[in-house]
Amino acid sequence: MFEVKGNNIIYKVEGEDDVVIGPKTSLFKDKGESYPVNGSKDVTLPERVDLIFAVGEGLDKVAGFEVKKTPDLITSWVAHRLQRQLRFIRHNFEVGGLMIRCSEGFWVFELEDDLRHDLLKLQVEGGYILFGPDRDEDMESFIKTTAEILRGVKNLKTIFSGEDKKYVSGSRKQKAVQGLLRGVGKKRSSKLLKVFKSVDRILSCSDEEFLRAGGGKQGLKSRKELL
Repeated sequence: MFEVKGNNIIYKVEGEDDVVIGPKTSLFKDKGESYPVNGSKDVTLPERVDLIFAVGEGLDKVAGFEVKKTPDLITSWVAHRLQRQLRFIRHNFEVGGLMIRCSEGFWVFELEDDLRHDLLKLQVEGGYILFGPDRDEDMESFIKTTAEILRGVKNLKTIFSGEDKKYVSGSRKQKAVQGLLRGVGKKRSSKLLKVFKSVDRILSCSDEEFLRAGGGKQGLKSRKELL
């Protein structure tokens, strides 16, 4: 498990000595990643996680991300590497997910159905999927913006829309609903979960049931786009 201890990010394994990754104010990039990020520390990270940095307003949590270009995304999923990597991130980071480096014109619905379902499951379980630039020279700005968002300097939604919107909040399930559906905040997500009990049922109910439970027209439109 990765955590912040004092001023450092550490990696804890039961029965072994803690591994000090480095200062919590730094961004750590696995040395196998080719794109340059000025000021990052390029090291061999445990389990070859691609990016690690502290998040939260007090830098009290650790975020971990796998970074994949679309061809590698597909081949690693077919070989079951991606599933293993994402399981490790879910179990060892308080915040984490997948950065997909997309070429212009990429559309997620071009992916195999089972892969898309795995990506949706990651989001439902509270992980982030971020779509970033294909070119190495554009990655520094994207990664630093992502770090600022997750540190509370900028709002999470700005990475997609450039607009200043409030942070997702509430329980883990509420945050998952808010992250999936635009226009659904803490109150609407609470109403939806009170009726449907799970994120899966919110996504699979009829349009009429969704509106009757208080999901709202913008939330319904976002759900249709997602599905």
